[in-house]
Amino acid sequence: MRLSFPAHAGDRLRFIDYVQPRGVQLEDSNRVLRSQDSVSTLSVAPALTRREGRFSSATDTALVAVKRFVDARRSGPLDWTITAP
Repeated sequence: MRLSFPAHAGDRLRFIDYVQPRGVQLEDSNRVLRSQDSVSTLSVAPALTRREGRFSSATDTALVAVKRFVDARRSGPLDWTITAP
């Protein structure tokens, strides 16, 4: 699934993946997040990546949140693609 978000230069967008705490891998300057259930790819490398522990998800308390913050350098779409591993 691919989602595109309109951004203006200077905007900060937050992308959150809820994943199992084990086996999470970040690659390509944290642009790609791999977990046992999904691969989440941003079109731009995030300026900041933060992992938050328990009680991150309202639907499953075993999940952790991986938050990636992207600063738009120019106006245009930012893509977030989520696929099966």
